[in-house]
Amino acid sequence: MRNSVLSILFAVLASGVVAAEAPQVHVAKWKGDVKAAFLLAFDDGCPSHLKNAIPLLNRYRIYGTFYLFPAAGHFAWQKDKWAAAAKSLYVVLGNHTIDHKGVNAPEEFEPSVVKCQGEIRAMTPDGKWPRIVSFARPGGVPWKISQEEVLAVLKKHNVTHRPEYHGPPWFCGKTEEALKLIDTTIAKGGMEHIDFHGVGGDWLSAPTDYLEAVCKRLDEKRGEIWSAAHADYHKYVTERDAAKIEDVSVSATGVKFTVRTTLDERLYDLPLTVVVPAKGRKTAKVTVGKAKPVTVEVKDGKVLVDVVSGPVSVAF
Repeated sequence: MRNSVLSILFAVLASGVVAAEAPQVHVAKWKGDVKAAFLLAFDDGCPSHLKNAIPLLNRYRIYGTFYLFPAAGHFAWQKDKWAAAAKSLYVVLGNHTIDHKGVNAPEEFEPSVVKCQGEIRAMTPDGKWPRIVSFARPGGVPWKISQEEVLAVLKKHNVTHRPEYHGPPWFCGKTEEALKLIDTTIAKGGMEHIDFHGVGGDWLSAPTDYLEAVCKRLDEKRGEIWSAAHADYHKYVTERDAAKIEDVSVSATGVKFTVRTTLDERLYDLPLTVVVPAKGRKTAKVTVGKAKPVTVEVKDGKVLVDVVSGPVSVAF
């Protein structure tokens, strides 16, 4: 019996027939299969954001979330400018409550969030609704409401709370500290953020050169770090953690699989990056759902597929 088994094994090896392992199709940790993610945020709708910050973001193609409180006196004369600025792909408006006065009772919070949402929607009439909007708690004002009460209101209105504020002058007050933070974030493979108030003016101001150095470094490291608006970061992480790769089918001519999610795709609509190993291949033809096939280049032995959910075919 032993000799028969060995004979069969030797015959299989001699024929060169070895069972192929299914490629490890998986969702990338970060969009674009880069190493890390980095967020820039700007509080209070400062006039210097329009003058100094937004031109830099547009020049270097870096995303920023701008937290507005539309009842501010300095906002009234620049509302049209914010509406124009928000047409940029790199300018995302966030909710900072309607008036930045804080809340002295829980029942004050929801109306303040809803009114600010209405102003954001009015300034972005071409935007998709419903959508996820990022929220930043205003600082230096009364806050007599629990975190649980805050999160309940935000969830009800499709709003997500950003990470806790940290920015200059208290955090990364020097340019070299900010650049080091970017490099360290790449090395660790995580997410970090820097949050601004004024840029080259206004209050709690960081120098314009500081922000430009940050934008330049993020641009230089684009292949390693994802510059994201907070709402998109939230969507990607939520979708990534909920997604399942199923029905993987491997053949000599390609790979097929299905991405499944239980999330509401009206809100969670940011395409995930799915990594398909393709060692030894130069190009592949990718079909997502019922869309037309697209020929893509194979880089570093893998194909990157952007998909929210549904069937995917990668033909070699």
